[in-house]
Amino acid sequence: MHWWRGPGRGPRSVRWSSLLLVGVCGVVVLVCLGVAARGRPLALVPAGVAAALAAREVRRLRRVNRSP
Repeated sequence: MHWWRGPGRGPRSVRWSSLLLVGVCGVVVLVCLGVAARGRPLALVPAGVAAALAAREVRRLRRVNRSP
């Protein structure tokens, strides 16, 4: 059996909302870092919040995938 045909695999097993959240948070972090590099250090606050949200979501997804 191929790994992509195993139980719990395929497009329906992907949590698209979580993937979208991590992607949007990544974009927000990059934009905020660019703005901070141009002289607005206060932009690091939303960058930190977005990075924390993305990290929390990735940890949650890893924990869910590990449980039997």
